[in-house]
Amino acid sequence: MGLHGARLAWTLWALSSMLVFGSVLLLAVNLTAVDAAGLGYWLNKVVAALALSTVGALVASRRRENIIGWLFEIAGLLYAITVFAGEYGIYASLTDSGSVPGGVGAVWIGSWLWIPSGSLVVFSFLIFPDGRLPSPRWRFVALLAGLAVCSVTASRALMPGTLEGSPESLSIGNPFGIRGAAEFLDAAGAVAAPLLGATALASVAAVFFRLRRAEGDERQQLKWAAYAVAVLAVAVAASSFSAAVDQSLFGRML
Repeated sequence: MGLHGARLAWTLWALSSMLVFGSVLLLAVNLTAVDAAGLGYWLNKVVAALALSTVGALVASRRRENIIGWLFEIAGLLYAITVFAGEYGIYASLTDSGSVPGGVGAVWIGSWLWIPSGSLVVFSFLIFPDGRLPSPRWRFVALLAGLAVCSVTASRALMPGTLEGSPESLSIGNPFGIRGAAEFLDAAGAVAAPLLGATALASVAAVFFRLRRAEGDERQQLKWAAYAVAVLAVAVAASSFSAAVDQSLFGRML
């Protein structure tokens, strides 16, 4: 892979950065048409996009054989697409309605793409630091995690009705919602959501499982991961508190 791998890593970083910059420009224009209710949600995803893309590019360009760097790159890119699609959709559908095509599709993408983005980050702990599972017994956890992410994402993306993730003044029906499947999708999401949480906790537990057995350089790497897990736990708690205080749509999505 060599030099080509490093170029690919920084190309993905540049793409994520351009999408974030584009979302900044669109946000500045969109604020004249909508209030700043979704600013916290937007900022949260922008920080994630830039941080993950940068860390991912640094790791992937130096340790191209380690999948973790590439997972971070992909997660950062997906977050960047999420924020750009959301602002583009608002611009095309509300700020200057009909001026550019694809507004509804962009809002639809922004309404669910953040789910696999965040999941990639959490589940990277399952294979930290060498890109491999702690042992073959963890394959079942990885399989359940994949199924849970796909189920929750599909439930959000295909649920008929008004799209979530847009300002209250912009009420758009899901263009890809499957009529007649609402009950099934709702049930699938209800089952998969706690499963997703459980497998996320298992991924976090994997770090401490490795830490108990690790020595030398690997132990030092895992200590940093443990600190990151602690920060992630605080962030999740803060997000939960924010959702409890702010009952708006964006508050629930933080």
